[in-house]
Amino acid sequence: MQDNAGPAHRRSLLFACLITAAFLFFTSFYNGYIHHLQIQTGYTDYNVYSWPRLMLVPCYLLFAFIGDKQQGRLVPLAALCIALAAMLNSVLIDSAGAYRLNMCLFYCAIAASVSYYDLTFWRLAHSTKAPALWASMGRVLDSFMVLVMAGIQISRLPAALVLALDLAGLAVLIVLMTVSGAFDLGTVSRQQEVPFLLTSESTLEQIRAQYALTPRETDVLRELVLTEDKQTAISERLSITVKALQKYVTSLYKKTGAYTRSGLMDLYHRTMNGR
Repeated sequence: MQDNAGPAHRRSLLFACLITAAFLFFTSFYNGYIHHLQIQTGYTDYNVYSWPRLMLVPCYLLFAFIGDKQQGRLVPLAALCIALAAMLNSVLIDSAGAYRLNMCLFYCAIAASVSYYDLTFWRLAHSTKAPALWASMGRVLDSFMVLVMAGIQISRLPAALVLALDLAGLAVLIVLMTVSGAFDLGTVSRQQEVPFLLTSESTLEQIRAQYALTPRETDVLRELVLTEDKQTAISERLSITVKALQKYVTSLYKKTGAYTRSGLMDLYHRTMNGR
């Protein structure tokens, strides 16, 4: 599966961008509106920006778990459920306890949106012409949405209007997810993952044959181009020492003419795209 193989993959990338922007609308909304509420309600003496951040931990662990289930197809639904729960933030402003709950919901929404776009774009990036760009596309969209929301100055708007905008954004999000097939949670056929697996192994086999790589060097190359793990993690997975791993990496550089890990990734994607 390649970025130029057909419209299906481009459609997936487009919907991923739109859904990510919708999720970021929620977190940007809370970020600006909570600052407004903090001043308006006089809860500035509560340390609401420290311990509520702990809510990030269970949320990230949750997405780490479900991200490995059914090829990550539960991730959009889980992120949507958390966004729905976080909408309580719009009405829970009557007490200090409710305000603290707001902050917990806010950080849950952040974890949900970040997990969604990190997992989604990481899965799609390998099949594009510019994997490094698409792997970080969530961060790019995050920065863009921050600028957009700052321009709107949503924290200055009346609470009723902000809630209406939030509901409209939620409706758009649900429509996008429905159209993109995010709610299709049927049994995942392994045939869906075969094209990428075959493409990956076929590409690695081409590189192995072209540059006369040993089986172990091919294993190391696979780890370097298909993961972002550090050398310590790779060496543990391959059951070798870091020093031995570094020798294999040096050998890969000499044989392929690449000088960095990015160079090896470029070689991999050029080979995969037939260039």
